[in-house]
Amino acid sequence: MRWTAVMADARLAEAVGFDSLWVPDHFAMDDAWDPPFEGARPEAIRPDDPLSASWEAWSILAGLAVATSRVELGTLVTCTGYRNPALLAKIADTVDEMSGGRVILGVGAGDHWSEHERFGFRLDRPVGRFEEALQIIRPLLREGSVEFDGDHHRAFRAVLDPRGPRPTGPPILIGALGTGPRMLRLTVEYADLWNGWFVFNEEDPSSAIETAVSRVDAACAARGREPGTLAKTIGVSVALDGAEAAGGSIAGSPRAVADRLRGLAEIGVEHVQILLAPSGERGIARFADVLELLDSGR
Repeated sequence: MRWTAVMADARLAEAVGFDSLWVPDHFAMDDAWDPPFEGARPEAIRPDDPLSASWEAWSILAGLAVATSRVELGTLVTCTGYRNPALLAKIADTVDEMSGGRVILGVGAGDHWSEHERFGFRLDRPVGRFEEALQIIRPLLREGSVEFDGDHHRAFRAVLDPRGPRPTGPPILIGALGTGPRMLRLTVEYADLWNGWFVFNEEDPSSAIETAVSRVDAACAARGREPGTLAKTIGVSVALDGAEAAGGSIAGSPRAVADRLRGLAEIGVEHVQILLAPSGERGIARFADVLELLDSGR
């Protein structure tokens, strides 16, 4: 999509009642999520693989901060390996200033092998790199300064000055495709919101989502955090009126979709990111019917 189309869709989404807009942080993806063999080098990338390419996420988010006035703006999610973590905190606080305090900083460890290779980013020890990035990003946003010297990242008397509109910076969302103990621990320790993405690809989306939410709540309890202080968010695919969407999607009429979304709220989901089919202006306008049903309680 050209920027003019992105901006038009964003303004329409805000006008019909969406609460937030989310931008992925990918540059050029093919099907090579994992190395084709152990120790694979960049030469293993096939030059004729079709690519799904995007604009740079934070540039788009900065534009949306100016183009909109009400909706929250989030990354779903920023790979902390794609930018120096202290710089990422500075970028997030800057865009938060531009938006008047509407940014949600969604972060993750990174998961696409060939994209890292194409753009020269390291992917070894991703969770260890992610944990160190969080040890820089969170104190910079919350306290305005940090000093850190790790195996992968360092920051020497880094400061955020000037500060954005919120004294403790934007909230931090951690997106975890897996629910292993290490990523759950980092989510409990560093996040204000948790996001489960791809959960909707299960054959029974509601059951899979409920299981994932329960695991996150249990991880909170195990580390002495009140589960209610960590907001639960879920990315789901929504197919309206026979449109084709990803497997395990919520599908059907606006009323059927509204009923399913209410069901997610009942199991503890506080915010839902919609991968919409049909996409673009047609899908946004049609989803307005779902929003009306939700807002009216009908």
